[in-house]
Amino acid sequence: MTRINFMHVEILHGKLYAFTNASKDSLISYDLKKQPLKLEILAKLPLVMPNIIRTEIVPPRYLIEANDHILRTLAVDSSSGELLLIYLYYTAFFTYNCGGYETKEFANPPEIVDSKVYKLDMSDEPCWIEVENLESLMLFVGYWKTLVLSSRVAPHIPQELIKENCIYFAYRFPCIEGTDEWKGLKIGRHCRTERRIEYYGFEKSSFTDVPYPAWFIPNL
Repeated sequence: MTRINFMHVEILHGKLYAFTNASKDSLISYDLKKQPLKLEILAKLPLVMPNIIRTEIVPPRYLIEANDHILRTLAVDSSSGELLLIYLYYTAFFTYNCGGYETKEFANPPEIVDSKVYKLDMSDEPCWIEVENLESLMLFVGYWKTLVLSSRVAPHIPQELIKENCIYFAYRFPCIEGTDEWKGLKIGRHCRTERRIEYYGFEKSSFTDVPYPAWFIPNL
């Protein structure tokens, strides 16, 4: 039996939405109000094909340089009750091990270069509609959970720290052995209004392992 791993799970209106390792190109859902649970395959995800610049074989690795890779995640906008799909585009020079279990490591730190946001339209046949402007919304994207906040409900936060129609990201990309793994930690902001990406500096820890960052909202 194939083991199914759930990724990027969100719950909205009593339904569970997710990607899985078995359905990477589609969104699946379970109606949690009905028993027994029944899998439903919804809309196909927008297709993105990497733009391969060059490849090279250096046993035991493949070296590939490519643009238009994506990090994707789900999020819930509680103000509108909509399910969002976020794509972060990055360019990278990475390696795959030849044969056996496939692993992915980055020879050079990737750079986030663009983003796209979609919302799930269930009015007819389920489909994704691109959201051109987030308006007052801010998305905080990471490995564990993506938060959706509105600048209108956060007046106590200094305006120089937050900005509407922006995507804040925090990712750790695994680097190949012998490189500075801290270079794989990327924390920054994509301002969609100005079409500008900026990175934030951080202080390195004395620990050897680089953490996987996560966003959280403190209970003040």
